[in-house]
Amino acid sequence: MSGILTAPVTPSAARGPVVISVPTSKDEEWRFTPLAGLEAVAFESPASPGALGPADLGEYLFGHPEWATVVVVDGRVDLAASHFPELPAGARLMPLAQAIASGDAVATAHQRQHDGE
Repeated sequence: MSGILTAPVTPSAARGPVVISVPTSKDEEWRFTPLAGLEAVAFESPASPGALGPADLGEYLFGHPEWATVVVVDGRVDLAASHFPELPAGARLMPLAQAIASGDAVATAHQRQHDGE
């Protein structure tokens, strides 16, 4: 494979970017696909997710209005578009990255389990 793409990584894998090779016609799954223009495309992760409004979400909502709605845009939780109802005492609901950044013991233990530490 030729060419290099980078993708953002989760906080648990903050060792550096993930390197993904651009496929070529030598790769069996891609041999009949024209890929000439693919290497010229700049693949970048947006600095922040796009803005969504209620009208954008309407067709995707289901269940009851009091249920939590977690909106993910470009692989990131959009807190402004999400809806987190009042939770029972002791319950917490937040993105895993936020929990890890805040030093949450449960999230940190989960991270270590998946990092093989």
